[in-house]
Amino acid sequence: MRTSLFLCLIMIFSDLRGQGNLQIYQIDPLKKVLKDRQYFVDESDTIRVARGEYATLQFVLKSPEFVENLQADVPAIHGEGISLAVSQVGFVGYVELGRLTPSPGRDQIISPSGYYPDPIFTDTTLNLVPNEPQPVWITVPIPVDTKPGIYHGTLEVSASIHGQDERLSRGFTIRVYPPVIENTSLWVTNWIHHTPESLSFLNNGVNVPFFSTRYWELITLFAERLKGTGQNVIMLPVQKLVQYKIDGDRYQFDFTNLDKSIAIYQKAGVMKRLAGSHIGYRMGDWYSQFGVEVPVKSGNKVVTEILPLSDERSENFLRQFIPELLAYLKSRGLGEHYLQHVADEPIPENVSSYKAIATVVKKYMPDTKIIDATIGSDLVGSIDVWVPVLDFLHKEYDFYKERQEAGDEVWFYTCLGPQGNYANRFIEQPLIFPRLIHWINYKYGITGYLHWGFTAWHMPYRSDVYKDVTGMFADGNVLPGGDSYLVYPTFNKLYSSLRLEAMRDGINDYELLQQLKNIDPDMADSLINGMIYNFDHYDVDVRSFRNKRKQLLERLSAAALSF
Repeated sequence: MRTSLFLCLIMIFSDLRGQGNLQIYQIDPLKKVLKDRQYFVDESDTIRVARGEYATLQFVLKSPEFVENLQADVPAIHGEGISLAVSQVGFVGYVELGRLTPSPGRDQIISPSGYYPDPIFTDTTLNLVPNEPQPVWITVPIPVDTKPGIYHGTLEVSASIHGQDERLSRGFTIRVYPPVIENTSLWVTNWIHHTPESLSFLNNGVNVPFFSTRYWELITLFAERLKGTGQNVIMLPVQKLVQYKIDGDRYQFDFTNLDKSIAIYQKAGVMKRLAGSHIGYRMGDWYSQFGVEVPVKSGNKVVTEILPLSDERSENFLRQFIPELLAYLKSRGLGEHYLQHVADEPIPENVSSYKAIATVVKKYMPDTKIIDATIGSDLVGSIDVWVPVLDFLHKEYDFYKERQEAGDEVWFYTCLGPQGNYANRFIEQPLIFPRLIHWINYKYGITGYLHWGFTAWHMPYRSDVYKDVTGMFADGNVLPGGDSYLVYPTFNKLYSSLRLEAMRDGINDYELLQQLKNIDPDMADSLINGMIYNFDHYDVDVRSFRNKRKQLLERLSAAALSF
């Protein structure tokens, strides 16, 4: 009896690992597979999702032989009398981190090779080096009208080994639960960069002039790529999109390009709110005062200069520009959905100049909310949507709760910091971190998230975003790997990343937790408190996370079936 059972287990294990020289393992998509890893245990499990979110799967291919022309596909997913479409099947790529985060946390992942998994390539074949693992990533959108139940799919892999064709198939299971996510309520913005230098990464290295045909093609590409990511607030470079004519001290404004930009993002369905880019910028180093970006005449051209607010040209421009902009926005039905940035990250040394500019903005735009990333709290009356960096939110949480009680919105942001044990989007952090960012949103009642880099491939300038993904600023600050972009460019195409997939799923987790709060607040508290202990202390065990997700889905399903 024991011998038969032993043989049975060997047969099952063999079937799970693969056929011939090519082996395949299913592992949790929240686990990063380093190129140096040699040992894998198959983690076959049903993928559990609500309707309206995404099922993600990860498999690892490995062979003791050199493998050529490796290809992967998922031909169909069937169940409950219907089929599910697959949005992407791709090979996970690897990028190099030339500089590690200066202040790493206890959960930092160290890759002996210096290479980390992140981009997802959906249009390539690969050769596989002996004994080197190669992850395959699958994303399956679950429409809101999908019938709950079990769905079965098959990953099909083909390759050539020693000139012989080899094929391998591996089944997987997705369970769709009754709960539905129709829309996301968490405010999320990752800044898109529209500069000619940034767009060059999608254009074979050639800068793309503002408002050229190619420019509009690539802006449309951005908008389409944002679908399904959970982003719903778009920041546009409003003052650069508006065109100006100047006659003496009088301005004429042409909103044609702004109008075209808004229409592109609205058509893609990714703009619930529009944020206007900063009116003010530092006039020198980090500690310098803020000035106003003002269009001025230079010969026959209109250029912009950063002028102090005390310069009469600054308020003259704002006095004319802001009312015209507001009238245009109202004509487009965006008046109530518009946010205005004044200047980025004011600090005590320049907060007075920030307040002065904000006062002028509020004078001409009194009902529009001012939003900005902040590092201090001395801005009451000047800001309506506070966006502190995560560690400042942690340190001054009582203040920000007071601002919410007073009627202000509170979001948070991450960037080069916080580092240490705080969740961020750095490539060397566990993949669960960008997902838990939005569990932090839920636990602390923070209704939005902002990040400066969705497509900032040019900051600091790099010619190849697939080599060293870190950077060094002129002031000596390290730009951690993954901070400046969430998607990877090639000609006329954007590849997703593991971190973008995790963030999207975290935004959907936030919605499910909100649903649970409405029907069983005690259970919602129990789940969140067992995952997020503090702003910088979490349970990062993937199995524990999956167990909590399962409980969440089962409790919501039971409630749905009781109606």
